[in-house]
Amino acid sequence: MKHCANCDLSNNLWLCLSCGALGCGRANWDGSGGKGHAMEHRNASGHTIVVKMGTITPDGNASFFQNLFY
Repeated sequence: MKHCANCDLSNNLWLCLSCGALGCGRANWDGSGGKGHAMEHRNASGHTIVVKMGTITPDGNASFFQNLFY
């Protein structure tokens, strides 16, 4: 099973479309979610577009996020 490159989380994973790094998402207000490793990768690398794992469909739909602001 795939997991975050920086921790053992295997849900709420985001794939960097620039280099293939796999990181967990940010923590939600209730403590669920992740530890923010995908955002840490974005801040360190400057890579700005990710897709949420498990949302890519054969017909071309996916949950993606692009953040161009620092």
